This record gives sequence, C-alpha cells and structure tokens, in this order.
Amino acid sequence: MKQTIFWLLLVFCIGCSNDDELIEEKSSIDPIVGKWHFYSYITGGEEILYKECDQKGSFAFTNDGFGLETKYFFSSAYGCNLDSENKLQWLFDGSKYDIKTFHQGGYGGVLTFPITYQYYGAIYNDYLKIPVGYNDTINFVKKNN
Repeated sequence: MKQTIFWLLLVFCIGCSNDDELIEEKSSIDPIVGKWHFYSYITGGEEILYKECDQKGSFAFTNDGFGLETKYFFSSAYGCNLDSENKLQWLFDGSKYDIKTFHQGGYGGVLTFPITYQYYGAIYNDYLKIPVGYNDTINFVKKNN
C-alpha cells in the first residue's frame, strides 16, 4: 500500500510541475512577439492604407529581444520585390517599446557605415503604433503567417 501511494504521489508531482512550467512559459511571452505588417500611416490627421506590396513588409519580433525588419517595393517592370532586410533589437520599458533597426549606409559605393534608427511604440487596439516625424504615426497589424 505504501508503495502504491509513493508512486501515485510521484506521478502527481511530476505531472503538476510540467503543467506549471507550460503555463509560466506561455505567460512570459510579450504581446509584441510575432510578425507585425505595415498597415497604414497617419499624416496630418488622415489615415492612409499602405499599398498591398508595402503591406508585405513587417517587423518580426522574437522573444529574445531581437528580430527582423523587412521592406518591399513595387516596380511596374518587376512587380513586388524585397527591398531590404535589417536586424532589429527591442525592449519594453514598462510603458513603451524601444525598437532599434540596424542599416548599412554608404557613400559612392566606397565608404560604408552603420545607421541605427530608433523608434518608440505602443500596442493599442490590436495595432502597434509607432510615432514618426512630427505628429505622424505608422500602424502595424499582427498577422499569423
């Protein structure tokens, strides 16, 4: 009888600890993690939707504080094409997201230098909103692809 109780307790303890770990792991994923596509921008109080090709562009955030910025462009000759992919780094300071994208600049094909763009954004009503310039905002929408 003691052996049966011992094995039942052992199975119960092991089973419960795994469930707790799964619940804890799920709850530790930040809402920004995933792929956020360019959706619209607001300028002068007017919201303008990005064109279909531009909406393929995205900020893909990973749980480790890094990610990838992807942009597309459209040309009448070649259609929608990848324009650039740049690494990004993000963190949440308790009220807003601090997002940095890392680009490579150049001059005349001879001199190259790093460029870092820094954005501050917030998730509001299922949109990642990033203010840019004077009173303008880029809106991203999260997609499951």
